[in-house]
Amino acid sequence: MRQRRAGVWELIVQLPRDPATGRTRQVSRSVTASKRDAQRSLSALVAEVAAGKVSSSTATVDEVLDAWLEVASQRLSPTTAAEYRRLKRSIISPVLGSAPIRRLTAQRLDAFYGALLRDRGLSASSVHQVHAVIRGGLN
Repeated sequence: MRQRRAGVWELIVQLPRDPATGRTRQVSRSVTASKRDAQRSLSALVAEVAAGKVSSSTATVDEVLDAWLEVASQRLSPTTAAEYRRLKRSIISPVLGSAPIRRLTAQRLDAFYGALLRDRGLSASSVHQVHAVIRGGLN
């Protein structure tokens, strides 16, 4: 934490290494507050980072899913692995593929699943399979 000017504090927290690039990152926020309130904000930011709610990874959804499918294919049946790749290629990638992981929110996923049901006419079971691929990659 450092004071930028009177009443303005910069909060800096070291993030874990980016799994995609291996580089270390930092997250910083500026707050206008007293020193005590800035310390509270810093504690809250550290807690968010520790809980995994803050990320600076530059990896995209496609990159993460590709890496996961490469590893998961070794323990999945060939049919399941092929189906997961098809779902990623035909359903997930066109909509979410280029999105950075750090921008993927629960609301965005809910909207995506709703659009699959409503607009694409997929069954609940098919949407559940799409969710299984996304969940596997994010875990």
